[in-house]
Amino acid sequence: MDFKTFNSLRSRFRAVLVALFVFSFVNVSQAKEPSASYSFSLQKKSFNELMEKIEEKTDYRFVYDASNVNLNFEVDNYKFQGTISEILNNALKSHYVAYELRKKNILLFPSQQESYELKGRVSDFTTGESLPGVNVYIEGVSGTSTDFDGNYSIQVSGNEDLSFSYIGYKTKTVSIDGRKVIDVALEVDAKAIDEVVVIGYGTSSKKLLTTSVSSINSKAINELPTPTIDGVIQGQATGVNVVQNSGTPGGGMSVRIRGNSSITAGSDPLYVVDGIPIISGDNSMVGMS
Repeated sequence: MDFKTFNSLRSRFRAVLVALFVFSFVNVSQAKEPSASYSFSLQKKSFNELMEKIEEKTDYRFVYDASNVNLNFEVDNYKFQGTISEILNNALKSHYVAYELRKKNILLFPSQQESYELKGRVSDFTTGESLPGVNVYIEGVSGTSTDFDGNYSIQVSGNEDLSFSYIGYKTKTVSIDGRKVIDVALEVDAKAIDEVVVIGYGTSSKKLLTTSVSSINSKAINELPTPTIDGVIQGQATGVNVVQNSGTPGGGMSVRIRGNSSITAGSDPLYVVDGIPIISGDNSMVGMS
């Protein structure tokens, strides 16, 4: 090998080294790019707005299946600062949404949700007394009720909404947000107290009603194979004694409300249908139509 050939090879070798150095520098720069720091300010605590800000100020683009992952949730802050990974970790915590960085794409997908036991106590907002029998449920998923001391336990995933409902109280819904203990105080529903009750020949406010009232809903009536009113209330209304006078099919029945109420007069009850009083010794004449 002569000297000219040696210089030519050395020049080519230097060119290759320079090219490799430039290529390595570019790759290192690209590899460190995700560590760049960003700052985003939001008008609303919305993750959708945060995604728009990221796509607007960076080259990153979000990729996700809208039918498979729910992104309509609020984030904890109005301002986020840090690397893309730090911002996403902060925004997605407790929302069971995972992400993966692939070059300039941010893939979003639901993370695995492990259920756990959530416990708590339900009480009256005014008195602080325990409320037994309160319905505790996740809409369309599962439900339970409180025990005598107002305590409950239910299996949850951590990102659902938990509802509490009780007769005479306002229904309350709270977000679980990964919590393991949720105590709730229910407020009395004034509308339920003022609810009007039909008492046969008039109406009265529930809070002013002092007498005993028994009611039978239409579902129970439809399930009973009887054509008469007295047959319907037999065994259905508290304090009402209905006895068939004879074994003849369709025969009359004797109706007594808490026993005989008169010595000389009759003890049959007063029937009021659509505001019209009906007095009859044979109550089977009162039809079901």
